[in-house]
Amino acid sequence: MAFSEINLYSEDGECDGFNTNFLQESNLRNFLEKNFTEDIVNEILVFLQNDCKSSGLITVLTHLSVDKSKRGKGIGTDLVNKFLDASESPVVILIADELQEQTKGFSLDTFYEGFGFEKTKFYSKGVGSLFVLS
Repeated sequence: MAFSEINLYSEDGECDGFNTNFLQESNLRNFLEKNFTEDIVNEILVFLQNDCKSSGLITVLTHLSVDKSKRGKGIGTDLVNKFLDASESPVVILIADELQEQTKGFSLDTFYEGFGFEKTKFYSKGVGSLFVLS
């Protein structure tokens, strides 16, 4: 699998990411280095390869947003489901943007866990936690 982008847009939201082979390409490392220190990046890559049984194929969800006036109507859920359908890998990761303002009562962790994502021990100061679906 070579690098390929996933870009999903609707009138009320968007979801972006990419498919890649992190053993052969630097796309995943570049994404992680924007959010974590180099030693943590190396630890994440080992974790993905060993604990997630990844053969190197991975999908990264880099961005999800829903118009504030349309939140709570299932738009984010629909976008994530379509994103997962477009994934070419059994392993999907994301960094939950915990600094982004959320609707009152909404839990970002619970939202992603509802798709089967698991929160890892990896945390990016100023952004949020790394989640993995494998």
